[in-house]
Amino acid sequence: MENKKSIQLSDEEYKTLLRMSFFGEWVLNSHLIKPSFKKEQALMQKICSYAKTFNASEMINKFGTNEPDYEIKEDFILSFIEDLTAYNEASTWQVLSTMLAARDTFESSGKDMDEISVEQLEQIETLEDAYTDEFEKNGVMNLRIVHDTFPNSSLN
Repeated sequence: MENKKSIQLSDEEYKTLLRMSFFGEWVLNSHLIKPSFKKEQALMQKICSYAKTFNASEMINKFGTNEPDYEIKEDFILSFIEDLTAYNEASTWQVLSTMLAARDTFESSGKDMDEISVEQLEQIETLEDAYTDEFEKNGVMNLRIVHDTFPNSSLN
C-alpha cells in the first residue's frame, strides 16, 4: 500500500491545479477515440471530486451517485480554448519543422536516420530554424506536396 501524503491548497490554487490537470489529460487523450491513459484519467477524476471542498462546484459536472464521474463544465473548457489552440498551433509547427528538417538532412546525406552525426544534428537545427521562420511568415502558403499521384497534383 502506498504511503499517502497531503498538500494544502487555497481555492485559487485548486482551480489552477484543476486547469493544469485538464490540460495534461487533454494532451494525453484528446487525439484518441478511446482514452488509454487510465491512471491519468483516474487522477483527474479524483481531483475533480474535491471541487466542492475548494468552492469550485460551478466548474464541475457530476454524474452518478455510487461511483460518480466528473467532467469540467463546457463553459470553463471554452475559457481554456485559447490556450489550447495556442499550444496546438505551436506544437504543430514545431513538429512539422523538425520532421521536414530531419527528412531534408537525411535525404541530402544519403545516410540512414539511425546513424546521426553531430554535423547532421547541427544541420537539422539550422533547417528547423529556417522552416520555423517560413511558417511564421507564410503559414502553409508555400508548402506543397509534389507527387504525380497526389490529388490536385496539377496545383503543385
